[in-house]
Amino acid sequence: MKGYYGLVTDISDRKRAEAASILEERNRFACEIHDSLAQVFTGVMMQMDTANLSGSIPKPPSRIVIADDHPVVRSGIAAMLEIDPAENLHVVGQAKNGDEMVTLFAQLQPDSGLVDLRMPELSGVDTIVQTRSQFPDAHLIVLTTYDE
Repeated sequence: MKGYYGLVTDISDRKRAEAASILEERNRFACEIHDSLAQVFTGVMMQMDTANLSGSIPKPPSRIVIADDHPVVRSGIAAMLEIDPAENLHVVGQAKNGDEMVTLFAQLQPDSGLVDLRMPELSGVDTIVQTRSQFPDAHLIVLTTYDE
C-alpha cells in the first residue's frame, strides 16, 4: 500500500504525462494548420503571378502633370503618355510655365511631373526647387531640348 506522498507522486506523474500528451497534440495540430496555410498561400501567390503575367491585373494609375511653354509639345507628350491604356498613365494637368506647374502640383498632387528646363516666368530649375520645397517627395522628371 502506498502512502499519501506516493499517491501524490503518481497523480503528479499522470498529470505531467497528460499535459505532455496535450502539448504534443497541439503542436501536431499547429503544424498541420501551418502546412495547410502555406499550401493555400503558395497557390494564391502563383495565381496572382500568373494573372499579372497575363496582364489581367491592371497597373495602378499614375497621375502626371506636364510643364512646357510650347502647347504642341505639351499635347504631343500627353498623347504619347496616354496612348497605351494598359500602362494606366493619366495626364491630369498641363502648365505653360513654372508658376502654373507649382500651382497645379499643389492643387492636383500628381504622382509625377515632367518639367521643361527652359520656361518663361519661372525656370525649370526654380520650378523644381519650389515644388520640392512644398512636396519633398515629389517625383519630377526634367524634359528639355537644346539646339546646338
